[in-house]
Amino acid sequence: MSDTKAFDVEVADLIRLAGPCAQREGVVIADASGEIVYACEQAIAILGIVRIGAGVDDYSVMHGIFTEEGRPYPSSDLPLARAILYRKTTRDERMLLRRPDGMIHLMGVSARPLFDDARKQVGAAAFVRILAR
Repeated sequence: MSDTKAFDVEVADLIRLAGPCAQREGVVIADASGEIVYACEQAIAILGIVRIGAGVDDYSVMHGIFTEEGRPYPSSDLPLARAILYRKTTRDERMLLRRPDGMIHLMGVSARPLFDDARKQVGAAAFVRILAR
């Protein structure tokens, strides 16, 4: 199997493990190393841009994520990063998103680690939705 085909199968498995999104919710998926490998169309519409290939240290800066008070959100504290680094599930964490087009949204983000059938962590999924514009 070619490297590209193997990668596509791995991403498809991560999407399957993440499961369906709620209505008006987007999903961003990272592999076990923390590299973003997938974002659904709704996630891209919400976030404005998703940098495929971004690593844990880049999440906040590359995607314009801030605390509700407007301070830069440390990348390692974001729900997706905590799911990757610490296997932590987070529900409905609030944060500000400053999109590249200048729009600012209050978002709710939930994230959880993804495990294969052998209970090995293979990635993590973050589910994002707009709470207020």
